[in-house]
Amino acid sequence: MEQEEISKHAIKQTINITSPFVAELLIEEDLKIDLHDLLERLNTNGRIFFGFENNDGFTIGVYGYKVELKEGVFHPGYIITPIIKPLDIDEYDSNDLSIINHTKFLWPEVKEIIKIAIGKIIISDLLFNYLDYKIRFNLFREVLLSITGLIPCLAIHWKGSQKLTNPYFEKIISPSTKKQRLNLLDLAVNVRMFKKEKNGDIIMDTVGLSNFGLPDLQCHYKNLPPKDIAQILYSSAEYIYLNGDVIKDGDTIQGISENDHWICQHEIAIVNPNRIVLDINPGTEFSSRER
Repeated sequence: MEQEEISKHAIKQTINITSPFVAELLIEEDLKIDLHDLLERLNTNGRIFFGFENNDGFTIGVYGYKVELKEGVFHPGYIITPIIKPLDIDEYDSNDLSIINHTKFLWPEVKEIIKIAIGKIIISDLLFNYLDYKIRFNLFREVLLSITGLIPCLAIHWKGSQKLTNPYFEKIISPSTKKQRLNLLDLAVNVRMFKKEKNGDIIMDTVGLSNFGLPDLQCHYKNLPPKDIAQILYSSAEYIYLNGDVIKDGDTIQGISENDHWICQHEIAIVNPNRIVLDINPGTEFSSRER
């Protein structure tokens, strides 16, 4: 009983705190972004962006949104920094959390793509963590796609999901409502898989939702098809993004078959990064022996 109370207390103290959205655009040419052209592209949907150049790149902000802090009232914005130097492939392929390994099944050529990059453009948002996460993500997406419309790039590395994505994949650039929702899965949420060699158990999780202040998902199981678990995690990730952290401890979601009712529980993630996840228990027959 005492151990259970400690566990509950630990989960309450380990809150998913939103961090800056950071994306890297991997480029193969040293082309300059024209600030005037970028602002012209952005100022087409009734919003008004403004910006200025600095030593490392430039900063842009958007009118219509304000953040009140004790230091004053500020407009949220973005820092855009080009870095022209060869990429260190170990940054993307160094260990069990390899970004490349968790991207290859969707994009087999990704490792070769990284090798020809001569640099990257880093985009980071400022003060948007005080606003609704959906507004924040959609605005970030507008800035991201406006830049890729001006400067050809090889790949997008979304830091929050540890994922590399083809920037010109149809689901990312389509303006339709349905595909904008799918854009979340293509860019900002990643499903990973880890096999435990000693007993053959598998851990699959999502990474990226915690960047929105939402719980990621996790399933620790055996003897189930990974592609089916991946689909459940993706679908559940989209549901949580659209509806918020509304699945309570003890609630169930549908498993692989219509008769499956898998119990959910908020827990601390098994695999880094350290964060709160919604653990999905596939039942006694398929649960990990270490559960």
